[in-house]
Formats: sequence, structure tokens, C-alpha cells
Amino acid sequence: MGGEIIAEKFALLKTRGSNGISNTHFVEDTLLGQRAVVKISDKLDDMGLDYLKTFNLTVEAAIPGLLVPFEGGILDEEAGYYLAFPELGEPSLGNYLRMGAPLSCGEILRIGGKILYILESLHGAGFCHLFINTRNVFYRPRGEVTLKDPALKPEYFHSFLELVATPDFSCFTPAVMDGESPGTGSDLYALGRLVERWLEYASDAGDSGDEPSVRWLAWRCMSAGGGGRAGDAGEMRRECER
Repeated sequence: MGGEIIAEKFALLKTRGSNGISNTHFVEDTLLGQRAVVKISDKLDDMGLDYLKTFNLTVEAAIPGLLVPFEGGILDEEAGYYLAFPELGEPSLGNYLRMGAPLSCGEILRIGGKILYILESLHGAGFCHLFINTRNVFYRPRGEVTLKDPALKPEYFHSFLELVATPDFSCFTPAVMDGESPGTGSDLYALGRLVERWLEYASDAGDSGDEPSVRWLAWRCMSAGGGGRAGDAGEMRRECER
């Protein structure tokens, strides 16, 4: 679907397929002369329209480190919508680790701190991410961190979860898995679980003086977000900086 919008605005390079919510296409923006990722969905219901509006609000909020679309809208020829994102030059952290790249305890702390900074701004603007996992964290060694594919509003979460082809349940709190509505604490819990998992890949685990801090960060995030409803990313970030 969405063939007309691709033909009209972009040169198709490759189609990756569907994640259950949208079809992903790698394209070249012939006007801007840069590569992009276009996601096209046929889920144009009330949630889809609200999702488009909410993404427009995140663009206006200019949240640092959150990947937002540079273009999007409703498809004219079909009951669907599209969102065009700039292509990220770095791999997802999941791909980075699968390639066998080393990850030190110090890097884990830096990545965790940068994610907390993004979440602080995201939560301050009234939104949640809710799907923080290694596929949605993009990282260049000793560089910046980018988060993609947020749910943005807690009321989207369960509807999205029903559509996602292969959800990663390991980052959800037990309360959320039992049907409770997620919140800012859910993001902190997910980060704690990720930090815990990343430590398994640490090249200097057992030798680094940063390892106790990594373990503390994982425990602190999961403790703060265990209830799933409320958590203060800014307070957590300031604790990490002490």
C-alpha cells in the first residue's frame, strides 16, 4: 500500500516489510537528496489520526534525541497515513551488539544517562515512549543516542501491543503485563531491564570500576518504575550524576 505517495515523493530503494502496524520502506528523497525511511499504515482509525496529531506535537516540542518525522499525512488514495523519517546512519543497539561490537561498562553508563535525558524531555512534554528496547535505541560508539518508535500516549499502548508482530515483553513491568495502564515509570523500568541485559555484553565486566554503578543504575530504574505508573527521569538522571 502507499504506492502513490512513494512514486510521488520518493524513489523506492528497498521494502523491509510490516511490523504489524506499518510497512517500512527505505527511500531516497529526490527533492532533498537524502535517504529516508517511510512508514505507511492502513490503520487510519481514531487512534491513527490522534497518533498523527501527537507526532506533530512532538515535532513542535523539539525533544532532543527523539526521532521525529520530517513529513507525514493522510494518504489520498487509501484509508491510511504515512510518516517519513530521516535515515539514521548508525545501527540500532541490538544490531550493534549482534555484530559482536564491544560495549564497556562506562559506555553503558553513558548510554543510560543519555536515555534518561531524552526521557526527561519526553515526559516533561507530556508523552511516554513505552517501547524502549534494543531495536529502538540507536547509538554510535562514544556518540549520541537516538530513540525511535515511541507510543507517545499510554492509551495507545495496549492497542499497539495487539498489532506489533514480535513484541519484546521482557521490558514491560509485571503490572503492565497484568493489564495496568503504563506510565512514565514504565519507561524507567524498561531502561533498567536494558541496562541489566547490556551488562551481559560488557567487555570489561568483572574488571571495571564502573560495574557497580551499572548494577545500581539497573536496580534504581527498575525500582523507581516497578509500579508502572509514575517515575521521574530527571530525578534519576541527577542521581546518576552525583
